[in-house]
Amino acid sequence: MAWFAYSDHHSDWRDTQVPASGPLVPSGTLLVQVRINDCPNNSSILKLSERSPWPRTIELWVNQTGQISLRITAADRADVFAENGFGNPTGAKDLLVTYAWDAPRHAAYLTVSDSAGFHGQTVHINNPPPLFHADLLRLAAQVPASPVAFVALSDRPEPVGPMPGISLLSLINTPDGPRRAGELTTGDLIHTSDGVLPILARANHSLPATGLFAPVVLHAPFHGLKQSLSVARHQQIVFEGSEVEYDLGQRSVLISAGHLTRELLKPKPALITYCQFLLPRPVGICAHGTCLASVNIGRLRRNREDLALSLFGNLPEELLPDHGEYATKTLPDHMFRMHADGHHF
Repeated sequence: MAWFAYSDHHSDWRDTQVPASGPLVPSGTLLVQVRINDCPNNSSILKLSERSPWPRTIELWVNQTGQISLRITAADRADVFAENGFGNPTGAKDLLVTYAWDAPRHAAYLTVSDSAGFHGQTVHINNPPPLFHADLLRLAAQVPASPVAFVALSDRPEPVGPMPGISLLSLINTPDGPRRAGELTTGDLIHTSDGVLPILARANHSLPATGLFAPVVLHAPFHGLKQSLSVARHQQIVFEGSEVEYDLGQRSVLISAGHLTRELLKPKPALITYCQFLLPRPVGICAHGTCLASVNIGRLRRNREDLALSLFGNLPEELLPDHGEYATKTLPDHMFRMHADGHHF
């Protein structure tokens, strides 16, 4: 079943076609996009307290040192207590918090990542309890009165790490002409900002169509587009050229699509499937006259625990490149606002 509900500041969605499996959710994911600048230290992000059929609480908060913390108690016993010390090196104003649990396997993890490349930190947790289906829905209902952009719920542990943001219908340039992204597979050649490269893997994933994952429309002829393009709000576009170098002192920069347009799509159903391409090195993928940033997995292959939790965890280790640090930097929010009037954006 996977995603069964989400709530943001504009709407609530629940998959009514599939009934709840029962009062308890033995395995699942609580996904939260939080505006971290609106969360001073020692403040609550989400909190729930219930008394029946037994006393229990779920609380997600920012502790006194600025760490994202989670506490789940039952009958006055702390079943889960975890602190994640992710330092947010990019200074992203939004963080993605993922609590995924699998009670039958006695394992859970709390991941905090930035909203650009989804690079973050994971804390592993032992012996998590199952959670009440109704409690999770009540947490999601708190979004309008919280610093949270959205809460999404799944009945299985969802992957963490880099997320896809390219529409399956996007036309990708190949030596044989444009092809839909969803038709390309391992071994196919595509045109990139660094020449023709082979696809090492294509990752697909269904996500709630809200927050960072909401689809946006980029219209031609802006941003170098020859044809309008729909991507996820978080999908990064590569900009380069003399004007970028003159203004920013860098050969190229990455800008999230959500910065470039305010036009959101509202697809039905409320879930959307995106894809992303793993290439020998992180580059721009030529599509519709612009360059879509390919996935950057950094040094993920060196960390087997994080790799296992990612979309690429099922790939042979010998297939995974070591991307290292991305030479092309993401343009911070404040710098984008300063340069947004430049015609190269």
